[in-house]
Amino acid sequence: MKTKKWLQILAIGLFVLIADKLGGLNPIKSGFSRLSGATRAKIYQQKTMSSDGEEKLKRELNSCQMRVLELEEENFRARKLLGAAIKPKTKLALGKVIGISGSQITVFANGEDGIKTGASVVTGRILLGRVRSTVGQMAKADFLNALGFKIPVKIWLTRQLAEKKDPHLAEGILVGDGKNLVVKEILATEKVATGDWAGAVVESGDVFLIGKVKKVFPSKDKVFQEVAVDWLANPRELLTVGIIK
Repeated sequence: MKTKKWLQILAIGLFVLIADKLGGLNPIKSGFSRLSGATRAKIYQQKTMSSDGEEKLKRELNSCQMRVLELEEENFRARKLLGAAIKPKTKLALGKVIGISGSQITVFANGEDGIKTGASVVTGRILLGRVRSTVGQMAKADFLNALGFKIPVKIWLTRQLAEKKDPHLAEGILVGDGKNLVVKEILATEKVATGDWAGAVVESGDVFLIGKVKKVFPSKDKVFQEVAVDWLANPRELLTVGIIK
């Protein structure tokens, strides 16, 4: 009985072997190959997608880390630009100077948003002017000496007193005439003199300097006195400016 079963198994094996040699099993082998190939391809794709996903996440992580470093560097440069005396909560955007025309400056604030018309433009602790208009990340600003520019200012005895916002000597309105800086509408009774310091309190509450008083003279109506200010800034040397946000 056992011999009969072995003979049957041997006969089936010989049949399969002969059929394979003659190509009779090709359709079956082809179907199995397609089935197993699809399964292998699916497994490969899953592994590949997993690997690609990990690489993508790594690239995104590296990009985020680089951006953090860039922001930290920008913040450092911003604080260095203004000095340590500004308020910690003062927000500042950095802008690259790309053009100066007369009494107007064009600035590109890369990656910055929230820059508003009327925002103060500064360098160091020096006030330069105010933003006139913005288009995207481009901003145009008027310098303090621009024709018709007006801003309230104060006058202190020394630079140190101005930076500390100590009591001031006088108040007036700085007016630009396209070239010079003149503070008008100072009461005739207020004692101002050559060598005093003019500055302005900007929207953040910080004091930014304008320059030293170089001349004091009475107004045309003799009711007020006026002072000419020697501006600390040299617009032609500007490369990077700060914009108060």
